[in-house]
Amino acid sequence: MQQLADVFDLSTSTVHRHLSTLRSHGYVVQEGRTYHVGLRFVEMAEHAMNRKPSYEIAEEITDTLARQTGDRSAYVAEENGLGVVLSSETGEHGILADLTMGQRVHLHSSAVGKAILAYSSHSDVVEILRMHGLPKITESTITDRSALMEELDLIRERGYSINRSERIQGLHAVGVPVKSEDGTVIGAFSVSGPTRRMTDERISGEIATILLNAAEEYELRLRHV
Repeated sequence: MQQLADVFDLSTSTVHRHLSTLRSHGYVVQEGRTYHVGLRFVEMAEHAMNRKPSYEIAEEITDTLARQTGDRSAYVAEENGLGVVLSSETGEHGILADLTMGQRVHLHSSAVGKAILAYSSHSDVVEILRMHGLPKITESTITDRSALMEELDLIRERGYSINRSERIQGLHAVGVPVKSEDGTVIGAFSVSGPTRRMTDERISGEIATILLNAAEEYELRLRHV
């Protein structure tokens, strides 16, 4: 409790009052002298994701991607300038250290994020960079604005993005955007794996084709929800 009081610059009595209220509603649980996030948040997360029928479709496609490629697949949407993982599945050879449910990631350092940025308006990209900057996540992360803009141009030309160890060292990923009927980008799918599996040939061939087909299926199904 004292740690929370120090972080938020509040008195311990105020922190205790807030924690007691959260505990009474199931948002935190107390184990000894330690407080943990309560399972009530699971209910809130489920409601947030299922309030749109598009989530169920994205979940099905993410599962299919994992089975088709044998790698880690994910569906991510942008919120407040960050990517939020809404669905994630592990294939036969998938790496568990990659994107997990509910995780938030910087857009410039991930394949899904760069796919979203590439198809967002210039003003939205500028605002996102103003909010979050271009922090260096690994030695390969793009931290120069001009270099990022060139990368986004390239993504629009070929239709998919590539993350080469820009978020996790030794892990490559490919991302494709998905758009609503009016052309607005609403999220992105990705497939990721270790560098030995994600070769240039496999990325530009098998993985890109599977992902582009998945995005097309998602957009078509979304129109009939």
